[in-house]
Amino acid sequence: MNNNFRKINLYILSLGLLFVFLIIITIKFPNECFDIKDFGDWKDILLLNIIPIICLIMLFYSFFAYKKFEFDLKGTTDIPFSVTKIESINYEHLTFLATYIIPLISFDFESFRQMIVLGLLLVVMGVIYIKTDLFYANPSLALLGFYIYI
Repeated sequence: MNNNFRKINLYILSLGLLFVFLIIITIKFPNECFDIKDFGDWKDILLLNIIPIICLIMLFYSFFAYKKFEFDLKGTTDIPFSVTKIESINYEHLTFLATYIIPLISFDFESFRQMIVLGLLLVVMGVIYIKTDLFYANPSLALLGFYIYI
């Protein structure tokens, strides 16, 4: 269970860029007659920005997942082993980005059906990501300075 939780966190972390892009694409700013003291105006802005709010929450969770991952790495012990072959797979980050993240930002975020499809697609991708141990193909880890070798 703990191992699956770690994989889920790494998957959510891998979607960090998607959350940033979705916030930029979908955020709606108040119009010029927005009254900062009016509760109704705040309610309207919040209702117009449900997707960016969810993405912001998930972005904060991604930060938590990264900090948890970083903490777990600090607690690892050095187990003696010998490396017989090493291969850099840093290109996998670009593959993940080009194959999954970029096409997902082309969804119509005004369509409820397309949002359901996007949510289901993210869940299916997450299940595949976890079942096939694709956590190494994480563009967020690449941006944070990690190098992946197999």
